[in-house]
Amino acid sequence: MNIAKTIELTKKLKAGYEVNDEAVIDYISTAEQMVLTDIVRGREGEAEIINSYGDYDLSTDRETELFAPPPYDVLYAQYAATQIDLLAEDGDRYLNDMAVFRDTFTDLKRYWWQTHRQTKNYAFHV
Repeated sequence: MNIAKTIELTKKLKAGYEVNDEAVIDYISTAEQMVLTDIVRGREGEAEIINSYGDYDLSTDRETELFAPPPYDVLYAQYAATQIDLLAEDGDRYLNDMAVFRDTFTDLKRYWWQTHRQTKNYAFHV
C-alpha cells in the first residue's frame, strides 16, 4: 500500500472526523518507525530495509510504497485511526482501534520473524 491509499483508507475509517493529510502522514511515519524498530531490526535484510523506508513528511511522494506487505499494510491506517481517536478524546473508540492495530502489528511480527532469521545469536541465558 502507498501513502495515498493509506490516507484514503484512514479518511474512510474516520468519516465524520477532521482528518488532514499532514497529520495522517505523520502517523504513517510513526507506525513505519515502530515496524522498523520492533520487527525488522535484528533480522535478515535489516540494513537495506531500514535505509529504504521511513521518515515520511508532507513533501514525500504520495505514491511511495510502505514497508508492510498485504494483508498487514492496513496497520498504518489503523494506527492513524487510534491517534485521531486519541485527539478527539474518544476513549472507547481508541481502545477498540488500538486492539485492532495491535493484533495486525503482532500478526506482521509473527510473519516477519518466521520468514526472516535473526542476524546474530542473542544470549538469552547469561
